[in-house]
Amino acid sequence: MNYRFNLPWRFYISLLAVLLVITYAWDQIDDDYFKLVIKLISLAFFLICIFSALQLRNGKAEPYKNVLNAIWNIETAFVFIYVISMIYAKMLHGTEPAKNFTTWAGNNPLFFVVLTHFLSSVAIARAAFAFTDMFKNTILKLHKKTPDSQSENEQHQKDTNHLSNKS
Repeated sequence: MNYRFNLPWRFYISLLAVLLVITYAWDQIDDDYFKLVIKLISLAFFLICIFSALQLRNGKAEPYKNVLNAIWNIETAFVFIYVISMIYAKMLHGTEPAKNFTTWAGNNPLFFVVLTHFLSSVAIARAAFAFTDMFKNTILKLHKKTPDSQSENEQHQKDTNHLSNKS
């Protein structure tokens, strides 16, 4: 069993460097709750990076990236439209615009927390997929060099059959 998931060492070294920077930031914080949040984000980032690299190696990363990008683009469009509408209201009416979203978030705190956690998870996953994408060529080259276990088993069977036929 290959403990490295057949990924390049540069990938692991770079991932470790990112996690060391996060650890340094973690060490500078006094709030225990925020330290826990940083640990969870780091763990999620690490696991999604490994998942992304494995999906990339197997040629199945694109659907995940497309879904994450679609969710992110929809979120960005909503935020952009909301902020622009607030700016226009201020410019046209000269008064503070009604903060509908703030009012809604205050009236629906549970849904707001779930929504922000979901969108934060999307942001972390997108960052992990983008990080892994930097190593796309190296991961694919390494995967092409090493035969997968099925090919090794087929070669072993051919060798065994060839030796049996000679006898």
